[in-house]
Amino acid sequence: MFLLDIISIAIVIIILAIVITFLISINKELKRRIEQEKNRFLLYKESLAALKVKQILTRKDLESLNKLARDFFKERFDINYSLSYLEISDIFKKTALDDRVHFCDRMAEILYAGEKIDSNEIKSLINILLDIIESYRYM
Repeated sequence: MFLLDIISIAIVIIILAIVITFLISINKELKRRIEQEKNRFLLYKESLAALKVKQILTRKDLESLNKLARDFFKERFDINYSLSYLEISDIFKKTALDDRVHFCDRMAEILYAGEKIDSNEIKSLINILLDIIESYRYM
């Protein structure tokens, strides 16, 4: 009986060790993914901050903003790159995401209507996108 109790305890200890090892490896993977996600958001924010400090923004800067926005929307909302901003706006309207709708509508007006590039308007759009990114940082 005593030997059977020792064997039972040893088996329980071995099983617990395996479970703990498995949980530790899962925890490490989750920490790695969280760090990767933090870095991704920092990259977006740093790129937008670099645009924001420019005195005069050009069509090239608007294209950079466009790429950053589309990358973020693709990554965060799984929105296809080929959609226009008006189509993206319609998607966001269905979920009542006002900042995203406003951003997409303004981008559509500037990109598709051929409006003159206004540095202040682009900086405003940069701020809106920064707010959007910040609101999804911890989700």
